[in-house]
Amino acid sequence: LSESDVMAAVCHAAVQVMGHGVLASAVVQEKDGRLLLRGQYGFGIHGAMKQECNYRNSFASLIIERGQTGFIVDLHDRPDLEIPQPLVGKPFRSVLAAPLFIEGRVIGAVEVYAQDPREWTAAEFKIIDWLGAQCSLALQAIEYQQDVMIKRREAEEASIQKTRFLAAVSHDIRTPANA
Repeated sequence: LSESDVMAAVCHAAVQVMGHGVLASAVVQEKDGRLLLRGQYGFGIHGAMKQECNYRNSFASLIIERGQTGFIVDLHDRPDLEIPQPLVGKPFRSVLAAPLFIEGRVIGAVEVYAQDPREWTAAEFKIIDWLGAQCSLALQAIEYQQDVMIKRREAEEASIQKTRFLAAVSHDIRTPANA
């Protein structure tokens, strides 16, 4: 599966596992001062309003910088923070997020959203932490798979170059021997 397929599957699973009241999920990652949507589910047929936003203004920046799970009961209480929103329909008002760790560093967050203000339970905190760990493993597996593909291509290119070199040397050695 492609990275986007895996991230979409993680987001779909997050919505299913979280259950009642959780309508959408996203995997987000910071890159060059922007917060990018790497995967999403539950934003409707039109998708998210934006595929990226300013990292500093995002709720995810707090999760990533602190390396801790966090939530906002009602986004109206924090108008300074941004979360991904659906292009069409009622906006999300509550968010719960967990950091994504790869090799000891935080590289992003997995977030779940509700349309109404809500208190998040201890059980939901455990679930989002578990989802964050699973998503981190999936991202790490994708990264390793990409590294293996690059190394394989390099090995194939080296093999082709070796074959060409041996063919040229063999030809050069045979030509004077025939004379």
